[in-house]
Amino acid sequence: MAAHSEPHHSAGPRHPPEPMQLWRPETDSLEIPAPVASPSMRPADGARPALSRLVPERKRGSRPNLLALAAWAGSVAVILIGLWAAYAWRQEIMQAWPASERLYAGLGLKRQQ
Repeated sequence: MAAHSEPHHSAGPRHPPEPMQLWRPETDSLEIPAPVASPSMRPADGARPALSRLVPERKRGSRPNLLALAAWAGSVAVILIGLWAAYAWRQEIMQAWPASERLYAGLGLKRQQ
């Protein structure tokens, strides 16, 4: 049997090939034109800026929307009543839902025996 000789590969570190650069910006060839004011870009007389058009104008001395105020007051009332109920019926809540004991304990309200 004859010994078969295979080519010997070097065991040195292999470096990854450098990435190809597909595009190289040439700053000398870039010219940015100056902006030109167009007559159509000027707002018309009495025109409002875009952001102020998103919010309806309120006349001076006009009263705020009473329906919106009533909705806010109702929301606050519902939250306050819910918090009061959670405090007033905490024993019943802890008995029906044992996991709530941790929340009440964290608030300093322990179950009464």
